[in-house]
Amino acid sequence: MKKSYIPLFAVAFALAGCVTNQTGIDLPFLSSIPDEGKYIDTVAVPEIKPFSAEEIHQAKLEVLANSKGIAPLGGLQDYAQTVLDKIIATSPEPTRSVKVYLLANASAGAMALPENMIFLHHSVFNYLQSEDQLAFVLAHEYSHVILQHNPDSLLRSLRPYLVTAVDVAVSRSGGGDQTRKAFQLYGSDILTRDLLLPVWDRADEREADHMGVDLMVRAGYNPTEADRFFEVLDKYEQQYDNLFQDTRNQLEKQLAAEFDATQKNNDNALLNQVLTEFSDALTSLQDKFADRHGEAKERAEAIFAYNMREYSAMRRTSVQTQNFTNLVKANRDILHKYDVANGIMAALQKEDENIDFRALEKEARIAVSGDTSTHPYVRWAFANLREKQGERKKAIQNINLVKSEDYLPLPFEIKRAVLQDSLGETDIAVSRIEAVAAYYNWPIEAYEFLYPRVKQSGNSVRANELVMGCTVRYPQQRALCSGMRGN
Repeated sequence: MKKSYIPLFAVAFALAGCVTNQTGIDLPFLSSIPDEGKYIDTVAVPEIKPFSAEEIHQAKLEVLANSKGIAPLGGLQDYAQTVLDKIIATSPEPTRSVKVYLLANASAGAMALPENMIFLHHSVFNYLQSEDQLAFVLAHEYSHVILQHNPDSLLRSLRPYLVTAVDVAVSRSGGGDQTRKAFQLYGSDILTRDLLLPVWDRADEREADHMGVDLMVRAGYNPTEADRFFEVLDKYEQQYDNLFQDTRNQLEKQLAAEFDATQKNNDNALLNQVLTEFSDALTSLQDKFADRHGEAKERAEAIFAYNMREYSAMRRTSVQTQNFTNLVKANRDILHKYDVANGIMAALQKEDENIDFRALEKEARIAVSGDTSTHPYVRWAFANLREKQGERKKAIQNINLVKSEDYLPLPFEIKRAVLQDSLGETDIAVSRIEAVAAYYNWPIEAYEFLYPRVKQSGNSVRANELVMGCTVRYPQQRALCSGMRGN
């Protein structure tokens, strides 16, 4: 099992959302793109699929359950919405009314949901250089919506296995330095980038690229910036990946060791079953990997050729940079604080003796000062810093300061509950997670937290209900639902 596991795990972490750098795909397979003429003139736009308010709400909750929440950057979000509205105004009928949200995540990423929502990571305003580049990102995502592409849910189906495997590795190791560092990975943005964002079929991705160019040009933007987008994206991705590469390596080593230990000791049949299911799921991912995203370089080459063929005259039009530059400049202080928070999370994954806690605390206080005092992203970093310092009550205080209309994003709720449990406030934590689980439609993490604690309390009826409920909701993950940590 171990022999095939590591490359598969690397594949899982290589995949991400629509705008990430991917590998391993051949350039052909453009059969849906005409050899001459614009794609937008040949494609038949499907009729609008209606969604109820409840369906839209549930789709949004799924995103919030797997992220650090919405970034309260109203000016930047409104600006992105204005750009999208310009694109929609000149798009083929029937048009969709699509809402843009900024997610509090520093990794490069954007995603479209069929339920007429587009999520941009706040970091787009760190690496994009013009309104035209932003227009291409939004037009690309809007193309997925209007063409009604169906994302593959395979990566999201892997998420429960991955979270559980890491949790088991950490709990069984006794919490050593390596495993703590590995577990800190889930305080960063990597989980969201790699396992939340949808995976589109290769043909769908090419169609969205070409339709995106057509739509941005119709809205008055320079198609050259679609070419440049891939260049700036690649540079930012490399910078971001470098921050967390050591942690990713540690996580792979720890999980590989867990697989190896399981092979040598068959006493824990339940753990064997979970890891086997995880390996099988990753094998399925590997089998499909060759049919997914092409490299950013290949996509850029295809778009460059398409632009030269169809939009050579438009490539000489002006690029709209002034409004974009002015808005980013006006928000630079807040964006810098988000960058500081991202740097804190990267620093926390070093060996303890190499962490300058005094310097990090100084930076964290700057990050949560002024307008960002209740922002989820910066408070998340400060909470993790306090936890690393052994200040669990102060970590909880930071989480409690996060501003939210309803429940906090799921990672915050689970983190706070774990901290409360460690302080002997188990009843409070269990009660809260019961409510949180119902709100987020019972994600697997809620079962993981609740089952062992409810079982330990002696409430066998409720413990059995949790196992049955988990099995019904996640029938392909029976071993995971069996309460591994409680046994």
